[in-house]
Amino acid sequence: DLTGTPVQWYRGMAFFYDGKFDLAKKEYEKAIKINPNHLRVLNDLATSYEQSGEREKAIYYYRKALVISPSFIEANVNLSAAYFNIGRIDSSFYFIDKLYNFKNITMSGNYNLFLDAILNIKATQILKMNSDTTIVSDKILLKEIYVASKKENKSFDDYLINFKKRNKIKQ
Repeated sequence: DLTGTPVQWYRGMAFFYDGKFDLAKKEYEKAIKINPNHLRVLNDLATSYEQSGEREKAIYYYRKALVISPSFIEANVNLSAAYFNIGRIDSSFYFIDKLYNFKNITMSGNYNLFLDAILNIKATQILKMNSDTTIVSDKILLKEIYVASKKENKSFDDYLINFKKRNKIKQ
């Protein structure tokens, strides 16, 4: 059945969880030929590329999955991480930020881990662009600023700058 999950995907999963990433990638590549629009296959193939350092290929397949299903949470989180890994922080922030209103996403371990790292780098970049050398290392404060910006429907950039101007961030 060409609409189902290819057997090769199952083999790829077994190899992936055994740490045999090259073999997993080969199986996922076979599976994608059988069902090129299968979300799980697209995501897992992308993840195998990310694991092997082929980040542009990973980004391509994560984005392909998101064309099919823009609300696919796992692909959004993984794409955000892939962009982060190549230093494209604005793109990384864009994809993690899309997930803010999804129910239960704030409970996800990967989401919180990635969001903390992205907010740290993004805040440093924002402040640096505004001739401010403050480094905000308090991840709880950064998340509070981020959540407040979302609640007030303001960009994180503007909210952080205004927050800083009110002298609430100390070095």
